[in-house]
Amino acid sequence: MNEQENIIRNKFGQENHFRVPEGYFDNLKTKIMDKLPEDNITVQRRTVRLWKPLAACAACAVGVIMSVAIYFTNNDQQAVEATAENHTEQLSEHDKYIDTVADYAMMDNADIIACLNEE
Repeated sequence: MNEQENIIRNKFGQENHFRVPEGYFDNLKTKIMDKLPEDNITVQRRTVRLWKPLAACAACAVGVIMSVAIYFTNNDQQAVEATAENHTEQLSEHDKYIDTVADYAMMDNADIIACLNEE
């Protein structure tokens, strides 16, 4: 790196070749401000200041509402599935008892049909 820097310094010297014209920064601010319309800038700044917080609040509200709706929708589906599963388990338990009672009473299909017809 040092060799390359030495070559550049020998070729171009130590002086700074980048210069700003005399008095350039003295009137720069006033020149820029003169070119900008004053009324339009203040109105835009006020509008931006009002809409950013309102947009953020609206986005948060929509997010909360959607989260609550999804939560309750999933809970309703899970409740229905749990109820159906519970009902199926009760029926299977009921079938086990019927088989046990029929075996204990030594009833066959003809006897079961006869009992059901009597009622």
